[in-house]
This record gives sequence, structure tokens and C-alpha cells, in this order.
Amino acid sequence: MKLNKTKTTMILYFAVTFLMLTTALPTTYATSSSFGLVSIGDSNQSTFGGVFVSNFTGPADLGNITQINVYLTTGGTTAKAVIYSDLNGAPDALLTQSSEVNLDGTSGRWVSFDVSYVGKPNTTYWLGISLSSAGTYYYASNVTGKAIYTSSASEPPTTFTQATTNSSEDLSIYAVYTPTTSTGTTPNSQSNNWVQTALLITAVSGVIIAAIAVTLVIRGRNKQNNQ
Repeated sequence: MKLNKTKTTMILYFAVTFLMLTTALPTTYATSSSFGLVSIGDSNQSTFGGVFVSNFTGPADLGNITQINVYLTTGGTTAKAVIYSDLNGAPDALLTQSSEVNLDGTSGRWVSFDVSYVGKPNTTYWLGISLSSAGTYYYASNVTGKAIYTSSASEPPTTFTQATTNSSEDLSIYAVYTPTTSTGTTPNSQSNNWVQTALLITAVSGVIIAAIAVTLVIRGRNKQNNQ
């Protein structure tokens, strides 16, 4: 059955209106945040391997930890990122670790490790790095309430075995996480709000007008057919 000009116009109008409605609706996306020391510390320490962790308290919106970043210098080694629980101000149980990563030689850069661990808000965690051989880590000195605990183990121990403790030091390491409230409007949404609002009003008005027009056309045709 062929469509007449009126029906074709109505179909096209409804299609355009649907697209406008889709555009006007805010888009949700997963945000990400971080906690830890996101700057390069003023000091560094060379090592021939071991596990090095520093304590950080997770934020109130802490959700799934997806990545750990550590600032390192290395001539080439393998490494893992680790997360330990806290027990009375010291690292305790191994909660998760990344896959082993081969590191090329670098004079200093942020190295990323993928992990997946759902953290508890406002909870102290020990974030760290396990180096299989020579490397240099960076840290901030004279930091109140912080410490770097070192284990000489070649692999991250299930329960942290303390070898040395350096108080008032803070590893250049931070965790990236998805907050528990992880959805929102698209970035720069404030500048786009007025556009989205205008589109939404136009789209809704268009639906109403189109519905009225279709109703009038149908009534007109029914009246013609009844005459």
C-alpha cells in the first residue's frame, strides 16, 4: 500500500522527534577517582627486590579498585602491585595482587597495574609494589602518620612479613577506583544543560503537535468517508 504525502510526513516527523528525544536525554558514564600519593616524592630508594607498601585510607565513596600506579626507575625487571589489609597500623593480609608485568628500563615513570578489588569506604589499606630484582621507588619524606614497610620476600607473602619499617615516609603510589555512586551526566554537562533542556522541550512539544495532527487527519478522513 502506497503512503500518501500526509502519512509520509507524519512518519518522518515522528522519526525526527524520536532522535531529538534520544539526544536530549542525559548520557550516563562511569566516573573514576583515586587515592594515595599522586605526586613524585622528594626522595628515592634503590633496591635489589622485595615488597614495599605504604598506608592510605580509602575515601567515603570507595568502590572497585581497578588500577594501581607506582612511580619507578628500573633497568628492566618484573613487578606486581599489591594491596594488604591493615592490622593495628601495620600491613597484614594480602587482599589482591596484579598480574606480573615486565618493565622496560626507565629513568622514572608512572607504571600502571590492573587489579580488581572492591574496597570498603574509610578503611586503611596498604598499597604497594613487589619487585623481583633491581629497581628504585620514590617516596615523600617527613609525612606524619605514614610509613613504608618492607619485606625481603621475592613474592608477595600471604601475610606480610615485616623486615624493616621506615616511619614518616609515603610511597609515590595511588589507586584508581570507581566510586559507589558511579553514574552521572556526560562531562561538561553544565554547559550543555540548556541545550538538552531546549531539545527536550522541543521534542515533547513535537510529539504532542504530531499526535494532534494525526488525530485531525484521521477525523477528517473518517468524516469524508461517512459523507
